[in-house]
Amino acid sequence: MSVIVTVRERIERGRSVALYLWAVVMAVVLFVVELGGSGARTASWLGAAATALLGVYLGWTRRFPTVFVAPLVSWLVAAVPLLVASMIHHGPFSGIWIGLATVTIGWIGIGGAEFLWLALVAGAVRLMRGPGPGVSTIIGPPPRP
Repeated sequence: MSVIVTVRERIERGRSVALYLWAVVMAVVLFVVELGGSGARTASWLGAAATALLGVYLGWTRRFPTVFVAPLVSWLVAAVPLLVASMIHHGPFSGIWIGLATVTIGWIGIGGAEFLWLALVAGAVRLMRGPGPGVSTIIGPPPRP
């Protein structure tokens, strides 16, 4: 009977700072886009660039599963600013209902777009970087007669 054991070298580092910083940037982007005006297009491009940078970071550090959690973190940080921006843009009474619809229903589209863009960039960087160092396979003793 042979035993095959794969040993990986894992170094645990805090990667949540980049995720939270990205979530704050996305909250500001969504706030500016909801308010409209001349800065909305620039803010959209800034959000796409920030998402691409987070994707590069997650792919480079081999933290692809974080892509699944990132839109949820972004939504948690951006929910209140998006609601406030909607109330500023549409007025306090109608803005509360439009903001709640944007936060609940619109998040599906926003989170889906964030997820797809993050997954595309992080996956591409991960594939370009290749397998990680420190992976070794130990094959146990050969079977005895």
